Amino acid sequence: MTRFARTLRLALAVAVLGSVAGCDTMQSLNPFKEDEKPLPGERRPVAPVAPPPPNSVPQPLSGLPDVTSSANLA
Repeated sequence: MTRFARTLRLALAVAVLGSVAGCDTMQSLNPFKEDEKPLPGERRPVAPVAPPPPNSVPQPLSGLPDVTSSANLA
């Protein structure tokens, strides 16, 4: 087996093992896993769900009157 083939096979094995390690089904196979207990206390949201809507909607700059026309100059 050539050195390149051996390296390629090792890289493939590491990639497969890395992707399998992230699966939830693999967690049940861990013999050292301890039962996780939730911390005591009241559960409250950190931030409000959505901010209140603004009182007015900003208008685009294209809606402003044209100040460069000669009719507006005094």
